[in-house]
Amino acid sequence: MTQEVKIPYSKLKIVLVFVGSLCFVAIGVMTLLDEKGLTSLMFSSETMNKTIGVLSILFFGTIAVIVPWKLLSKNSGIEINEIGIIDHSNLSSIGLIEWEDIKEIQTHSFKKTSWLLIYTFQPQKYVNKAENGFKRWLLKSNLRTYKTPLSITSTILSVKFKELEKIVMDAFEEKKASQMIK
Repeated sequence: MTQEVKIPYSKLKIVLVFVGSLCFVAIGVMTLLDEKGLTSLMFSSETMNKTIGVLSILFFGTIAVIVPWKLLSKNSGIEINEIGIIDHSNLSSIGLIEWEDIKEIQTHSFKKTSWLLIYTFQPQKYVNKAENGFKRWLLKSNLRTYKTPLSITSTILSVKFKELEKIVMDAFEEKKASQMIK
């Protein structure tokens, strides 16, 4: 029997992500408003800089709108129970990932950021659960890049990544062992 674990959001991390997002939105706006697209500070191409400015506003603006809602949410960032992992840890989270669907969990890192990749027998099932086009696009991008749409991060959670990794991996191993016995 998998012990229920709830990992709450970190209010401090949410505020820091929000402030950081606003800074990138401000840089994007300054790039658009500057006559030469800040060519003296960034790339020599005005078009490239303006494009990056628009993308910065869209991406980080989305984060700046969504992340503060996590402060008001009654959900935990991650919940692990008998049924599976209920993930609300990032923009591409889709909620419940059932244990019976999970075939493997791997840790991936890039520079100083780490995340868990959840490989399932039916990845398209989780892409189809996306509530909107932006989330569907994120899930499809993950699927193309990592061969799974599902990832879990500790970016706005109240635990460090190593603790999150241990909790999730231990629960997965326990669930696998209990299913082998049946």
